[in-house]
Amino acid sequence: MRYFVAVAEELSFSRAARRLHMSQPPLSLQVAAMERELGTRLFERTRRRVELTQAGQVLLEQARASLAQLERAAEMARRAGQGEAGELRVAFTGSVPMVAAFPRLMSAFRAASPLARAQLMHMATGSQLQALAERRIDVGILRPSRDYEPPAHLRLLALWTDELRAVLPEGHRLARRRTPVPVAALAHEPFILFPPELGCGLHEQVLALCSRAGFAPDVVQEAREGATIIGLVAAGLGVSLLPDSYAKTSIPGVVHRRLDTAQAAGRLYLAHRASDTSPLVKRFVELAAGRPRAASVAR
Repeated sequence: MRYFVAVAEELSFSRAARRLHMSQPPLSLQVAAMERELGTRLFERTRRRVELTQAGQVLLEQARASLAQLERAAEMARRAGQGEAGELRVAFTGSVPMVAAFPRLMSAFRAASPLARAQLMHMATGSQLQALAERRIDVGILRPSRDYEPPAHLRLLALWTDELRAVLPEGHRLARRRTPVPVAALAHEPFILFPPELGCGLHEQVLALCSRAGFAPDVVQEAREGATIIGLVAAGLGVSLLPDSYAKTSIPGVVHRRLDTAQAAGRLYLAHRASDTSPLVKRFVELAAGRPRAASVAR
């Protein structure tokens, strides 16, 4: 195809051969072979000139488009091999988009890989771990329980810290406090929590905090979305403990108060498969780690 385009543009076999850095006889043979395969003449040849036939003019237009597409495909393949193109499937838990570092990470990824597409999916921690094992996502940003030990096929990279805060109705007796709320002060309150089957560390962390304060929480309602929990608190159905990132939501009738214990601190992790050799995954992990050649943290 390239041989044909060179001859068609030069309208000279000798000039086309020089352009292609080859001798003329094999070039003539290749063009003749193409004509035989197509069953039609592409050039009218005389001793003094070479002209395109009608079929040759049609083929030239299509050949230029095909070669341009081929070059684009080759360039995309090269960029994908360098972690600059392709698709990256990223899952995240509900509070992650409200963490200030998350949009910065995605902006850095877009700048580093402008031809890549990030497919973002909201997914609970337990579902992310299963999706990683089944290769349905490439990386996950999740909140596992504190005693979670990843299997050998996964790598965890510690990303960001946050802390749980008491989420209270605006008229609650503790809402007026300007000092941190003791967890024990919530002992007789109805609680609204995430269900434990989400595989999220929040449920276990809340139970552990309450246990250290000497009580078991009275869970009157469970919800799978943080915004739903806040809405139920605003309706006066109970209180909750949620990451401080949820304090950025502007749901009226709710206040967020710090807790008086260091055990309220939590951590978000990036998880990916240990066997994944994708340059795009490697680049994303490096950006998340904040260093050019990051090594994931395995536990």
